[in-house]
Amino acid sequence: MGHVVDCAVYEAGRRVGSLDINDPEQMRIEPGRVIWIGLYEPSQDELAKLQGYFGLHELAIEDAYRAHQRPKLEVYGETLFVVMKTAQLEGTHVAMGETSFFIGRGYVITVRHGPSTSYAEVRARCEHTPESFKKGEDFILYALMDFIVDRYFPIVDSIEDDIESWKRPYSMAKAHSMCWRRSWCCGVTSCISAMRWLLCRKSASA
Repeated sequence: MGHVVDCAVYEAGRRVGSLDINDPEQMRIEPGRVIWIGLYEPSQDELAKLQGYFGLHELAIEDAYRAHQRPKLEVYGETLFVVMKTAQLEGTHVAMGETSFFIGRGYVITVRHGPSTSYAEVRARCEHTPESFKKGEDFILYALMDFIVDRYFPIVDSIEDDIESWKRPYSMAKAHSMCWRRSWCCGVTSCISAMRWLLCRKSASA
């Protein structure tokens, strides 16, 4: 399946095998193990299969498929559904993407849309720290959120540098651009500070 970036099962913080999302037997939730599935712009059929395996809510599945959602956190029964905006620099342009997370007992599913950095680095980092990784679903979500937040800092620094360079005389068009970028920068910085605070509290309580 071209949209499945990685799908693996973990026990006691260690990877014990790769899984095929087309095999219902492999997708069974069992005590003491966590299934971590990474998807990039999946099809409706792929998400429908996961909905059937894990009992995911129809509204959350629709949001994860269509994307273009506001950042949010919702609880559907035993499943936590989180949407975060991702960002990366493409030249002088800030390209925005989106990731949806489904977190439940025994599984974590990420659904990426648009410009975003692969979470292979996060997975590799988790796999190299089994003592922390064995904390399970909560630790995976923490690691992924921390990775997304870290990607914002170079963008904020770049925007601040641009603002400094624009202190010389500039056109009205550039003035509007500067105001927009300053506002974006301030908003992102505030969001990052709040998310950092939440992540630190999560890490301390883990």
